[in-house]
Amino acid sequence: MLRVKGALDKDGVPVYVSIDKFLYRDLMALKERNKKNWDGVIIVDGLPGVGKSVKAICTIAPVLAEKMSDIHITFDIDDFINTCSSDKSKPFDVVNLDEGHAGMNTSQAQKTDFQRMMNLLMLVRQKRLFIIITTQCFFELSKSIAIFRSNLLYHVYADGKGGRGGFAAFGRT
Repeated sequence: MLRVKGALDKDGVPVYVSIDKFLYRDLMALKERNKKNWDGVIIVDGLPGVGKSVKAICTIAPVLAEKMSDIHITFDIDDFINTCSSDKSKPFDVVNLDEGHAGMNTSQAQKTDFQRMMNLLMLVRQKRLFIIITTQCFFELSKSIAIFRSNLLYHVYADGKGGRGGFAAFGRT
């Protein structure tokens, strides 16, 4: 584990994050890619209560964001789309959609929310945002999002002894 300087709090003081060295390496590569006019889409999945939201909001987001105020947490598609497409977010901000993935799953592919989400992903690239999607099951996501748009997948799990927050990482950066 590494202890790294993350985003700045409201007083300009760095927030320090304890992070796995391989996760840190992946996130730094994603940040470099983002500087070259790309975006970064990260999926964090796992069963309820294993620590997905904590991994996304307390570990991943502070490493990617410059300031804690650059981290936006949303809980439904409408709020997510509004946050990404409005002046609420600026380049290199982190927007987390926390288990509000109804418009992104395979069975919704012909629905309006799915179409809105796909259109939004084009805007996300233009704004160079970091998107974190937390969901219970990666396999329920549309392959357009899960395979073609995501850069990293972190599967969060419990160790069977009550310990939460373990993870397996998959991706391309």
